Amino acid sequence: MDSWRFCRNRKCLRNLTSSSLSSYSNLITLLAEGFDYINNAGGGTIILISNSDMVGDRDLANQLIDDLKRILNPNTILHVSDFAVKNVKQYKIGDRNYFGNEYFYYNITKITGGNFYQIKSYNYLFTKSDVNSISKLLTARLTDLICTQLLPMDFATPDIF
Repeated sequence: MDSWRFCRNRKCLRNLTSSSLSSYSNLITLLAEGFDYINNAGGGTIILISNSDMVGDRDLANQLIDDLKRILNPNTILHVSDFAVKNVKQYKIGDRNYFGNEYFYYNITKITGGNFYQIKSYNYLFTKSDVNSISKLLTARLTDLICTQLLPMDFATPDIF
């Protein structure tokens, strides 16, 4: 991800496609920088669209949550849309199974007052067309959320605008 981008209307989301989403994860750094950015602005909302599964382990997720809580502004809300389905690890935590980063996302969004959206498709690999369809679905849901609650906002994404 190159930098944070400011967005004042739904036009910002029109160019969001599968090629806009990175195929590698810098999730931990991105979240820390995002929270720092929002803290400097006095609070705000972060929308994370992710297909990462690198913090699904309970101990790692809880440590990351504790670290992020130390830098988290009480006026910061995190919404997460997760579409990690390819070779995602499964974790048994308590009496429940979690897939990928589900445990982390569920808990961090609960702490920040955000929403967690997850697209699950077991034993299925998404094609580029599927990812574009998912991008459109997520864009539609996020556009509704943004236009009703969040504008103006900032983005961390490659140069797509």
